[in-house]
Parts: sequence; C-alpha cells; structure tokens
Amino acid sequence: MSEKRDEWASTPLAWDTERLSRTPQTVSCNWSRMTDRMRALVRELGRGRADVCLLDLGCGKGGFDDGLKDSRTLYIGIDPAIEMLRQATPSVGATHLCGIGETIPLKDASVDILILKSVLMHCYDPPEVLREARRVLRVGGRCIVSVSNGGAWFGWMRSLARRRRQGSDGHLHVFDPESLRLLLETAAFHVESVKTLGFLIAPGLLDRRFPRSWVNAACGAADVIGGAICPSMGGTLMIVAEPTELR
Repeated sequence: MSEKRDEWASTPLAWDTERLSRTPQTVSCNWSRMTDRMRALVRELGRGRADVCLLDLGCGKGGFDDGLKDSRTLYIGIDPAIEMLRQATPSVGATHLCGIGETIPLKDASVDILILKSVLMHCYDPPEVLREARRVLRVGGRCIVSVSNGGAWFGWMRSLARRRRQGSDGHLHVFDPESLRLLLETAAFHVESVKTLGFLIAPGLLDRRFPRSWVNAACGAADVIGGAICPSMGGTLMIVAEPTELR
C-alpha cells in the first residue's frame, strides 16, 4: 500500500492546495451543492436506523460528517494523503485512516453506506476500487458516487484545459453517465438513480463581479433549468447503487 501511496503523491492526483485555493466560485458552489445533496441522501438512508456505518473513501481532511451530527452515524474516513488526514478535526463517532481504495482496510460486509465524492476519477484502478467497495458493503447498503461528468455540455472547456496542462486536468479517468453505470454493474452493483447538476460554469464573469450568495443562487437556478432541458449534461454526475447478491 505504501508504494502505491508514494506513487500517488508524485502525480497530479495528489492534493494541490495552491490550485484548490484558486477554484472558481461557480465550481466550489457546485461542489457544495453536491455535498449537501449527498448528506441529505445519507440522512434519508439512515433514518430510523441506529449506528449506521458510513465510509467516506477519499475523505481528504474530512468534514463530510459535519452535517450529520444530529444522526447516529459512525463515520470512517479513508485517504492516502497523510498530510490531509492530519488536518481532519476529531469528532465523536469519527475515525480517520490512511489507506487506498484498491485495498480498503476494513472487514467484509462492515459498512452500510459508502461514498466516493469526486474521488473515482483520481484512482489508479477504478474497477478494483468498486470491487473493494462491494466487498465492504453489507447487503442492503448503498454506494454513492459523484464524479466530474465527461458528458457535460461544457466539455469543450475541459478539453481546452487539458491541452493547456499538457494532457492533464488533474483527472486520470473521465466518466459519463453510461460508462460509470457500466463500471458499477460490472462490479456487482444495481444502479438505482443517476443525476447530474452543476450546469452553470462562468468563472471569470461571476467570480469577479458578484458575491458568493448570488453565485450560489445562480447555480441553483441553472440546475433547475438544465435538469429540465438536458438532465444528463450537468457538470457533476451522481449515481446511487445497491450491491447485488454475489453468487
């Protein structure tokens, strides 16, 4: 595991705090909206159940469980970046571990809900990560995956960014709704829902002229309109899947 983690740290996959600090407001607002939606789904899945075990695979410095304090959720965050885990804020019922998705350091059928929030496109071996996710999930559990949508309407802008960065936009893999669905089904998951959001992307115009609250409202309006016109073409893709019975 340590060798793979060292390789990861030397690539564009590793956390680039300087680049993250320059994230446009439209992008950060869309990330926040997706995170809020995932938290709401986790709360819904755990409603009426005690001691739900939630695995946040690729947790970074944590924080996803901040919006779950009112629920009885046992939070486990796993990330390969030790320096990010050191910034995680300790909280009751939360555990942070250093590890990689290809070899999850947990027992079989030990997790109720597993989230991969903007993580899978950074993994060396996404099929193996999903097979591991299937292994640690209990029957009746859920896997919630969010990724940048390769089928977004503004895909040409991402292509331009890749050319400017000599072939890399910080992602090893690109997924659209169909390719991610196929990947999950191959790993023994049944896909329950497919959604996209993040239809607004205008970093230069909005970031320099308007406060964040206005940008967030504009992102919400764009999601409503875009979701009605072209529901599979938002910038961020989220899929909810249930593990199937292994034979």
